[in-house]
Amino acid sequence: MNYYALEVNTKEGIYPKMEKGFHEADVNFWFINMTAFDREVTRRKKLFNDSIWPRYPMHPGPVIFPHQPTEASPFYYDVSAQWWFYVLIVVVAMILFYIIYLLKRRFLKQRSLSETSLLLK
Repeated sequence: MNYYALEVNTKEGIYPKMEKGFHEADVNFWFINMTAFDREVTRRKKLFNDSIWPRYPMHPGPVIFPHQPTEASPFYYDVSAQWWFYVLIVVVAMILFYIIYLLKRRFLKQRSLSETSLLLK
């Protein structure tokens, strides 16, 4: 908290000297206010114990869920656990392979036609 003040004013007799309380308001905010805030957040987490959703947040800001969603939670929906998810992946893969097959077949057909037309000339 001590600092060396480099103020010089010879008319008023102010010279560099050691002083106390460097940015005291900022230091108090981070070491006193934020420590109390952290303590309160920890107390509320223990109080709610991941089972009760707090009705009023302590401060406006981003929503932070207090727990991971479970099957009983209204926010839980695991798509990869559904049978239709894997069927959908297989169908999409088959469609992509079929499109690639058609494009390759069309390209080879055009190439063979151009080669035969060159031979006929």
